[in-house]
Amino acid sequence: MTETRLALHHNGFSCNHDDFRRALRHVASTVHVIATRSEGRFFATTATAVISVCLDPPTLAVCLNRSNVMAKHVRYGSAITISALARHQSNIAQACAGGVPHEERVRFFGDGDLSGPGGVADAEACFAGTCVDIVEIGTHALLVVNIESVVCGGDVSPLIYLDAKYGSFESRA
Repeated sequence: MTETRLALHHNGFSCNHDDFRRALRHVASTVHVIATRSEGRFFATTATAVISVCLDPPTLAVCLNRSNVMAKHVRYGSAITISALARHQSNIAQACAGGVPHEERVRFFGDGDLSGPGGVADAEACFAGTCVDIVEIGTHALLVVNIESVVCGGDVSPLIYLDAKYGSFESRA
């Protein structure tokens, strides 16, 4: 196995951006689509930086680039859905990553039991909630979302992003 060490700057807190990005390509992430409505308009974008914060209250955090048009429309109190995509939904990931205009992305969403913008139809899991905090860090905004409802599928077969490619994971019995 070849190992690459990242050279840290003198302060110990920052590393070369290219090295950091290259290292992140070695970390697999579930692909999510984040959606909201603002001023009567629909917005949806692909994100891989989604984490569970806590179970009580149920909370997720989502990281969005602040230059993303959706990030400019999310406010404290915004209704947000977070859909973990299934492995057969890479076309939705690509569309919501910029492949089609925001107003056309709504075709991938159903209403179901979710409030606000609704979740992606047939996703692995959909979380609906309210943005309760926004923390700006460098080029990104960290959205803290209190989850109010969830819907999940029966099989576990998420769409994974690794080394700048979409793929899937199959567990072995």
